[in-house]
Amino acid sequence: MASKIKTGETYSARKFRNAYDRHCLPVLVSAGCLVQVETPRGKPRRWEVVGPMPGPDAYLDARRAHYSETLTSLIDDGYSEAEAVRDELQEWYDGMPENLQQGDLASTLEESASTLDNMTCEQPEIPEGLDADTLTAEFFPSKGVSRSDRLADARSRLETAEAVLQEWLLDPKNGDEDLRGEVEEVIQTLSDGSRELEDVECPSMFG
Repeated sequence: MASKIKTGETYSARKFRNAYDRHCLPVLVSAGCLVQVETPRGKPRRWEVVGPMPGPDAYLDARRAHYSETLTSLIDDGYSEAEAVRDELQEWYDGMPENLQQGDLASTLEESASTLDNMTCEQPEIPEGLDADTLTAEFFPSKGVSRSDRLADARSRLETAEAVLQEWLLDPKNGDEDLRGEVEEVIQTLSDGSRELEDVECPSMFG
C-alpha cells in the first residue's frame, strides 16, 4: 500500500493508516515524510507527501524510535498522572459547600482521592543495580483528556513498565539473586498500583 503513495500528492489520514497503522502520522511527520496542509474548516485534514515513504522494516524502526520510552519515564509519568488526578479530585471535594460534603458525589470524590493518594505514596524506587534508562518499550499515549482516560493511560504505563521488567527477568544472566529479588518487588508494586487505578471512580464533571 505504501508504494501507492506518491511524493507531492496529498492524502487523508485514512490512506496512511491503511498503508501502515493507526499510530503512523506522528512518526511519518517526525521522519520528514509528511507535512499537514491547510484545509477548509469542516473538511477532513490532509497531509502532503514531501519525502520518500519508508518500507515496512524502516517504518517499524522509526515507530520504535518515536514512541520509545524508558522504564524510568514510564513509571514516573504513570505515577505523576495519578497524582495530578488525585489533586484535582481533592480540590473538587475541598471546594464543595459543607452541606454537599455528605452526599454520594462527595463520598466518591473523597474515596477516589484517598485511593490515589495511597497508591502514589507507594511508587517504587528503581533498584540501584538496574540501568533503567537502557530498558525501553514502545508506548502509545492515550489522546483522551478526561480524568478516566488519564488514569487509564497511567495504568497502561505501569503495565508496560511491569512487562519490561518481566522480560528482563526472563534472562537468567540479568542481575544477581538480590537484584532479581528487588526487581520482583517492583513488579509486584506496579501490579498492585495498576489494580488500584482500575478501581478508581472518576465522577463525571468533565469525565
